[in-house]
Amino acid sequence: MALYEIMFILSGSLSENETSKLCKTLVAPFSKEKNFKLQELGLKQLAYPIKKNTNGWYYLINCETNNNDLLKNFSSAINLDNNALRYLIVNLEKDYGYNATLNPKKVEKAKKKFAIYQEKRAEFEERKNTFKKNKEENNEMSSIVDTVMSHSDDKNETSESTKKIVASKLKKETKETVKKVVKKEKK
Repeated sequence: MALYEIMFILSGSLSENETSKLCKTLVAPFSKEKNFKLQELGLKQLAYPIKKNTNGWYYLINCETNNNDLLKNFSSAINLDNNALRYLIVNLEKDYGYNATLNPKKVEKAKKKFAIYQEKRAEFEERKNTFKKNKEENNEMSSIVDTVMSHSDDKNETSESTKKIVASKLKKETKETVKKVVKKEKK
């Protein structure tokens, strides 16, 4: 049996007695169903006018049923009544909460998705660590360049040429490491 939640709004222009009578006629077929529960949520202001009404009487039905004809009859009855503003029928069994844990197919599907997630997460962490390592190596190389530059004799010409050579080597090493990471990702 499927668990359903049905909410409907009746016109706010009706009196409380008229609303309760109309509600009883609409809800009567559901009263025989398992775990039937009717809640009158009261007269509330609507967020926007519906059929020139700014207020509405809210009702909520909870029940278990396998009778689709019952739901179709309710839908057609409420559509024919001019005092019914809106309704919504929700099958709570299709929710992916607690009920999903009871369905073995959904549990298996969730396990597969989680395994894929763990794989992707491990790949991400590996790439992150590789980039950190490369960044540290580059920082070490730049510190070496700075020390070489500070100890060089000719600070004008030699330092500029040394900077260019070391910088080009750093760029080549960085490009090579990036290419290696990209190749690993493609595999």
